[in-house]
Amino acid sequence: MNIAEYIRDDVIRKRLQQSPVLVVYDPANRYRQLCGQLADDDIAVVDASESSIESRDAALQALRTLGRPDGGPQKLLVYVPALRPNSDEERQTDPFSIYTACGGLFPDGDGEEYFSLCLKAKPDHATEIRQVFAENPNP
Repeated sequence: MNIAEYIRDDVIRKRLQQSPVLVVYDPANRYRQLCGQLADDDIAVVDASESSIESRDAALQALRTLGRPDGGPQKLLVYVPALRPNSDEERQTDPFSIYTACGGLFPDGDGEEYFSLCLKAKPDHATEIRQVFAENPNP
């Protein structure tokens, strides 16, 4: 399993199993493709990269359909290419913070920073990973 598959399947997909709603904050655009790959009949994925207004509407519509007995998605993943809000003031201005209140967010803590995830995905290659990050802090 490569690093991308680990992050997609063992981190993000597992978070969606724990909570029906997940917001992925990603200012470096590392996880956009991974999040898009999770879209299926069970998981609605809303990408806020192109339009904040349209994606807010899409997220709200997807949230309304979660868990309906007539089918449709059971989970909602919202991809936001921005820094995660940390203060109450930042959460008030973030149009997607309501979805974190309904579920969870990623990354959540130092253990879910990109460097840490790379080390967890490939523990046998820790030296090489550290070297790559030492040469380029944003590989």
